[in-house]
Amino acid sequence: MSITSNTASSVNTPLSKRLGLSELTATVLLIVVTLVAGATLYFYLSGQTPSTQSVASEAASVVNSAGGSPATSFYASAEVSASVVSCVDSDGTCTIQLTNTGSANTEATGCVLSGGSGVLSPSPAQVTAGGITQVTCTATGGQGDGAGKSVVGSIELGNGATVPWTGTWQ
Repeated sequence: MSITSNTASSVNTPLSKRLGLSELTATVLLIVVTLVAGATLYFYLSGQTPSTQSVASEAASVVNSAGGSPATSFYASAEVSASVVSCVDSDGTCTIQLTNTGSANTEATGCVLSGGSGVLSPSPAQVTAGGITQVTCTATGGQGDGAGKSVVGSIELGNGATVPWTGTWQ
């Protein structure tokens, strides 16, 4: 009389082998899940509300870059900073230099100056990727707050973002 055991042989088999997944598929799946979770966390912490389509497109770009079909490209982004060139108190105008270190073009569409709306010139102003653009923001009243006083403002971009800057009336 012989005793045979019908124990499962998959006890020491890795999960990917038991599910029939290749190592590449398992790795790509892990990357996609990580990116979607990271994008969700980023948007949550930054206060932005992404569309479901943008998160799905981002994940599709990763999958397609790993050999999926059809191929899609990654999205470029603009990274704009602002610095004050000068602020002239007598006419309430500040000249602002916008530097885009990102890989996508954007445009400046408006400005805020000393807590009130200002007039941007030129409007809209193209801010090319890797480029520098100068714009002027003029206070609605046409006058500053007084020479030597600080001025705070921001430039509004076409995608709804704002770029803050500070200076001093001269």
